[in-house]
Amino acid sequence: MALKDMSVVTLDGETSDTTGEVVTLDNLRASDVGIHVRTIDSGEVRFEGSIDGENWSLMQVTNKVDGTTATSTTASGYFVLDAAGLAAVRTPLGSHSTGSVTAVVLPQFD
Repeated sequence: MALKDMSVVTLDGETSDTTGEVVTLDNLRASDVGIHVRTIDSGEVRFEGSIDGENWSLMQVTNKVDGTTATSTTASGYFVLDAAGLAAVRTPLGSHSTGSVTAVVLPQFD
C-alpha cells in the first residue's frame, strides 16, 4: 500500500470554521500521526485526539522543522502527534475569516 493511499485529507480547502474529517486509528495500530497543514491565510488549526471517537481533547504536537510543541497552529507546517492509545484524531479549523486551509493526516507505523 502506497503512503498516499493511507493519507486522509481532513481539511480540504476549507473557507469557514469546521471540525473536518475524523481519522480513525484504532484498527491501524499507528504509533504516530504526521500532519501537514498548508495555506493558512487566517484561522487556527487545532490538533485533537480521542480514545472513543466521541470525546475530544487538545493534543500536543511537535513541529518537525523547529522542534517546538503546540496544541494548535496559525501557520503552515509539518507536525507529528504521538498516537499511542488514541482511537481517532482530527484537525478542526476555528476563527477563520479569509482564504482557504488544507490539512493532510498520515498515520505512521513502527
